[in-house]
Amino acid sequence: MSEAQRDFRGVRQYGLWVALALTLAATLWMSATEEAASPDAGIAAPPRAKKARTAAPMPQGIELNMDALRRVPLDEPPGNLFNTGIADAEPVEMAPVPVEPVAEVPPLPFVYAGKLEEDGRYIVFLTSGGKNYSVQAGDVIDQWQVKSVRPPQMILSYLPLKSEVPLMIGEVN
Repeated sequence: MSEAQRDFRGVRQYGLWVALALTLAATLWMSATEEAASPDAGIAAPPRAKKARTAAPMPQGIELNMDALRRVPLDEPPGNLFNTGIADAEPVEMAPVPVEPVAEVPPLPFVYAGKLEEDGRYIVFLTSGGKNYSVQAGDVIDQWQVKSVRPPQMILSYLPLKSEVPLMIGEVN
């Protein structure tokens, strides 16, 4: 450890001790101030203005009957609060709605084999099963059309669904 680091460490420790001492002093000062201001110490808090609240005088000769204010007990349990008064209809069986299968784009049948750049245009080499293809943007193979070739990917479109699928072909070498 260098001498500068030791000096900084000592200053930092000294600063922490000073901060601790100041915190303790502030705490003691606040507690002494609160004790001096408490009602037991002989110092009263300033009086608060209170509004006088008085009940209206009861007229002479009128008696309040509390029994008349009681609820009458219910003879039957409460029913459905949301009852509309309409008789419940019998459930109607619905004919099952035929669900059309959602057409999905099949997985790409091609495997990337390589690419060649010629005059700013790319020729991409693909394989599918035992067949090899060299394609450019605009070419069609079976139901797939090459939309664009921009490394690191080329975009193929599945023609029956007009859906685009990317194929990673890597960066330009």
